[in-house]
Amino acid sequence: MKKLSLIISLIWIFIFQYCSPILLKEQSTAMDRKNPVWISDSINSPPEAKKYFSEAFQKAQSENYNEAIMNFTKAIEIYPNFAYAYYFRGIIKLNLKQEESGCNDLNRAGELGLIEAYKIVNKIRKRQFWEQMVIHL
Repeated sequence: MKKLSLIISLIWIFIFQYCSPILLKEQSTAMDRKNPVWISDSINSPPEAKKYFSEAFQKAQSENYNEAIMNFTKAIEIYPNFAYAYYFRGIIKLNLKQEESGCNDLNRAGELGLIEAYKIVNKIRKRQFWEQMVIHL
């Protein structure tokens, strides 16, 4: 019984230390202006989509997450290939514990060329796997 308890403890340490939730402020470094996706979003997105994106990013930074999601959604409606709008909307959803929807947004950002998004999805999927392993022990 002590062995099982030790195994469960080690798994939980792994889950929370290496697969912790992603914070929006940490992800703002992903906006590398030399990234081809950033350049494409900057050039190709209509001004109105950029306006909603900018407002959404400001709302997210001030922790108005639901309003930020609405504005990112409006930016995506105007310009469906707005990779960074999907990316940051996904990050916010993850922080709001909407993992499936957040991962869907991040996968879409990855499909649009923002490869960093796949790394986050993989991290979430690993955490979910380990959580399921603990449940079944």
